[in-house]
Amino acid sequence: MLSKGKYLTILLVFLFVISISIYGETSNNMEKGDLVYRQLDLGLLGWVDYHTAIYMGYRSGNPKDDKNQLITEQMDKGTVTKGIQIDTTLYSLKQIDDYIGATTSKNGLTTNQRNGIINLARNDTSFSKPYVEDYKKYIVQWNDRNNDSTLQKEEIRNLRCDGLTEVIYALNGIQIQGDIIKNTVWYEETEMSIIGRITKRRPKTQFEAMSTAIGNAPTITVTDSLGNEIKSLYGVTFDKKITVKVDDGVNGSGVC
Repeated sequence: MLSKGKYLTILLVFLFVISISIYGETSNNMEKGDLVYRQLDLGLLGWVDYHTAIYMGYRSGNPKDDKNQLITEQMDKGTVTKGIQIDTTLYSLKQIDDYIGATTSKNGLTTNQRNGIINLARNDTSFSKPYVEDYKKYIVQWNDRNNDSTLQKEEIRNLRCDGLTEVIYALNGIQIQGDIIKNTVWYEETEMSIIGRITKRRPKTQFEAMSTAIGNAPTITVTDSLGNEIKSLYGVTFDKKITVKVDDGVNGSGVC
């Protein structure tokens, strides 16, 4: 029979498990640094594309409440708030049009890459730029001051929503639809559509070039002072000291 102290220990362990499981992974099955998409109805002959944003993570409160899930997005000229919006909410994104879902890199994202994406999106002023002057022609507009045909973040002049995500991913070693840093052609290539010529690569094609985000549930290992694993089926028994090890793997958001 377990004493009150043993029951309290078990309870604390399970509360700890619950708290770290919602730190990076959410009820929307995504991790920080993943991309989220909603429908973008341009109102032109029924043309529909997507709008994208970077999922920044869970802040506090009920993790099932989208108001507690933060995103960073590049808003277009048709909105009241134009340019990059840092740490707005998933709730606000879903209110505008139909929510499509969340994606991650086909090759996965490491915890270091996820942290790099978030840090650039939140702290680097190079991305605090207006929306592109012509959304149909450009993903990103920049001035090649070094004449090296290589995009430097300091050279960025204007960004589209998918330009923000493509560049920030590329600066963290992830190519989504191609090398946006060194290939100065592909993101300006256009094709004919029902609304005229428009870039071949858009938020919708970006979405299709990625994998569905699934989240990384942390594994919990409880051991005694000798390093022997204590199975959860039996709880914590006798007077042994315990150690709790938590790990959400190399592709998780990290735990604290």
